[in-house]
Amino acid sequence: MTTLPSGLADRGRILREMGFGTWRVGDELHGSAEITPEMHVPGAAVLRTSVLATWADTVSGLLASLVMGPRVPVTLELDVHL
Repeated sequence: MTTLPSGLADRGRILREMGFGTWRVGDELHGSAEITPEMHVPGAAVLRTSVLATWADTVSGLLASLVMGPRVPVTLELDVHL
């Protein structure tokens, strides 16, 4: 049997690469992000919907885990209507 590394050091790596960070302030969850040109729709000055959806899903999941802990919440469906 092969043992694979847990990858704990890589947790949240994609979010860090997207410049997104969160922290708790009391009962609230605050976040910040560094906006880069690669996050924009090509040829436009607006962010890609996928970037905003990723950030929104992350924050809502973190908030859900704070409320539901120690149970683990999961995203069953994520719709974006434009």
